[in-house]
Amino acid sequence: MDVGVDDAVALIVALNSKELDVIALSSVGGNVSARIAAINALRVMEVIGKSVPVIKGLSVKHYRRDKHSIDIHGRDGLGDINLPMPEGRYISREPIRSIVDAIMKSGDKVTLICTGPLTNAARLLQSDARDRIERIFLMGGVYYGSGNVTREAEFNFYMDAAAADDVMNSNMSIVACGLDITTKQECSIDADMLKRIRAIDSVTARFTARLLEGRISRSRMGTFHLHDVFAVLAAVRDDIFVKERVSVRVVRSGRGKGKCIVKHNKDGGGNVLICRDVKSNEFKDILLDRLH
Repeated sequence: MDVGVDDAVALIVALNSKELDVIALSSVGGNVSARIAAINALRVMEVIGKSVPVIKGLSVKHYRRDKHSIDIHGRDGLGDINLPMPEGRYISREPIRSIVDAIMKSGDKVTLICTGPLTNAARLLQSDARDRIERIFLMGGVYYGSGNVTREAEFNFYMDAAAADDVMNSNMSIVACGLDITTKQECSIDADMLKRIRAIDSVTARFTARLLEGRISRSRMGTFHLHDVFAVLAAVRDDIFVKERVSVRVVRSGRGKGKCIVKHNKDGGGNVLICRDVKSNEFKDILLDRLH
């Protein structure tokens, strides 16, 4: 996770979903640096009273935070709500080895839910933990629409396009939620949805409302997209999504960096299931349920 505002909400949803047993969290450079993302994950968990190990992961070489991320997530990555530094500590030694160890200790096959650039995931799939990974759910790419950092590229894939291409062509079982679905207006947080969140009498809901208020007020449309929540809910409630199997390559560098090249195969095969639609009412109901 590159813990910005929507990652924070995705983390809350994951930790409050009985369908998931979250064994660890790794940060990655994206919305914020890998270090700040790890700190933000600890901050969020301490507010809502949850705790899982946090591993400070990798950043793409020559990582530099851009204006796009600051505009959307604020300077601290959490909407500038000025949370105190966490009491907990993240694991900083040998990031990929630490993630591998967490997976190997779990005893079962695991699912990866990736909500940031795929820098860690690509390296992980080259490790001895690969065979213990059953499925990958990710937020990244844009398959039929327009990008959000360039005309053709989505932020997570653009930040580390080579890693995105490596993961998408790793022969793993992958479910991808791209901008095509995560920007669905019926699933965005608007004033009405914010009101419903505020009506929930819980620390988690009040904190979530606090995260979202400033972002909505700064938006020209008066809405905020919870991009990363889609990857978590695809893992939790597969039945509310409409998916399509295709082959995807990602342009690794150059002018088209981060662009997804989608191929439909006559036999209906492909390396990725992309989410094409979601039942909006169910999406919102599940989100609200996880904030109690």
